[in-house]
Amino acid sequence: MNLLKIRLIVLIERFKKVTAVADELGVKQPTISFHMRKMEEEWGTTLFELKTGKVLLTEAGRLLHHYAEQIDRLYTEAELRMLELQKNGLRKFVMGCTETANTAFLRGAWFASASEVADIQLSLVTGDNDRLHDLLPEGCVDLIVTGKPTSLPACNNLLLTEDPLMLLLPAKHPLAGSMNFTSISAYRLAQLPFILLEDSSLREALNAWEAAERITLSVRWTTDRIEQVLGAVEAGTYLSVIPSCCINGELLNGIAAIPLPGPPALYRMYAAWPHTSWDPQLAARMVSMIQEQAGKSTR
Repeated sequence: MNLLKIRLIVLIERFKKVTAVADELGVKQPTISFHMRKMEEEWGTTLFELKTGKVLLTEAGRLLHHYAEQIDRLYTEAELRMLELQKNGLRKFVMGCTETANTAFLRGAWFASASEVADIQLSLVTGDNDRLHDLLPEGCVDLIVTGKPTSLPACNNLLLTEDPLMLLLPAKHPLAGSMNFTSISAYRLAQLPFILLEDSSLREALNAWEAAERITLSVRWTTDRIEQVLGAVEAGTYLSVIPSCCINGELLNGIAAIPLPGPPALYRMYAAWPHTSWDPQLAARMVSMIQEQAGKSTR
């Protein structure tokens, strides 16, 4: 079974038409039919069946497709990585992170440390927790930093930090001048408009706090960009909640950050990467740099 046949069965499942597969591969239709017959001869079973003008996979074909899809995906990723290497002589290391992780760790000193890794090209992909966890087994990313641990058995999983959620409000807001933050009523917060960062793990931590306080915050707007959250708070329009690891003086211009009332609501951040990384030492080095930045964020 060569790579052409691997690609062929993936495309048959996708298009369900021999002509469409032939067009995609840039070959003639009889060539596709020939390889389909050869595949069935090689495996000694029927892989394809014709129904209502479509080519469908048999049960054996679906089993083979499961593995073929993974091989095709990995080979495509290898092609892209090798093209990058040929183009600029640098190996490509792809990191995936949520907007929360990006704000918390991948800034300032981290970029200075990462720039010392001179023999690679760094690529950063942002997305939500679930999407990044889907990319990891596909080989599209080498390392992810998200708000939830991975459940994949073939991956390393490391808790980076555990931070309390902080209330953001305009610096001139009456609550910002309170000398005793514990006296702030959670019920009073429920009467004010909030803008929240789109982060499922952040939402889960906040839901737990709301349940403990028996309130529901009035969320008027959500966004996946922290700059919009901070801009709306600074303008005096909304309040918000973010993990303490995301707070630094550069971002909080005209914004006050105080602890949420009641019991601490904790937000956890995790790093995950495959056991079979193409460069285990490089992956470990990247994780170490993020750990160091995470330590600074909690001080």
